[in-house]
Amino acid sequence: FPRTRKCLQLLNLDQAGTRLQCESPPWVGLSHSFITYYQSGMFQRFAQGTATLKFSAPRITLIQPNIVQGATGNNAPPPATITIFGENFGINQSDVSGVFRTASANIPCTNLKLNGARVICTLVAKRGQSLIGTVVLTVGTAWSGGGQTTKASNPAAAIVEVPPPAEVAITIAQDITAIPPGSPERTTFVNSFTNDVAKAAGVPQSRINVTSITAGSVIVNFVILPDPNNAAAPPPADLANSIISQAADPTSALLTGSVTSLTTAVTPISI
Repeated sequence: FPRTRKCLQLLNLDQAGTRLQCESPPWVGLSHSFITYYQSGMFQRFAQGTATLKFSAPRITLIQPNIVQGATGNNAPPPATITIFGENFGINQSDVSGVFRTASANIPCTNLKLNGARVICTLVAKRGQSLIGTVVLTVGTAWSGGGQTTKASNPAAAIVEVPPPAEVAITIAQDITAIPPGSPERTTFVNSFTNDVAKAAGVPQSRINVTSITAGSVIVNFVILPDPNNAAAPPPADLANSIISQAADPTSALLTGSVTSLTTAVTPISI
């Protein structure tokens, strides 16, 4: 019959026929009625009971990536293709739809594909919209007993944007002529400086990028890069402020570094 699923392994549990046992078919939906059909020779009967069956609600356990590129300038954010892992998504792609809820808009999950316990879709934001929010999936339709949604409050369903880098300048009390450009001394200085700042910030050296070295003692401009793979990582602005505050503490990691121990000033450039 249309809009029905047949019970599997149906058993009659007593001779009076008052108890039946069956295995529910794989499906989704908020509410399904039980219908029994009996046929013996030319006689047949239909009956719909008052009991209903509700399948387990869908749940998101992980989104990859959960940190995406935001907008630059006056442009819209670039499209973000995400993979949503979870359970109780069903087996029919037509039963699944999704939306990305931000503070100001609901962005549809386009090109949605169901692959087992994974849903793949693309978020296409418009200019002025952010990609900071929560993915909400609806599993089930009016055809399949009604939809159930994942929880918008679930932290595993959240997505954030990659924060912008921060630029800082540190002045080192050292003669710049001792580290001429292209020399082994300059290379050693940059490597030691990068290591010192990375330790002070508590991040890998790959997130510290020296952009220029100029005279005035030695003024080192550097950029603290965001972590593109970890939404929980401290943003560059917070790390820059930490380094600035360490300049006032003689016991800090910054002022006990092999090169940065000679710091005389820390200047924010872009935070």
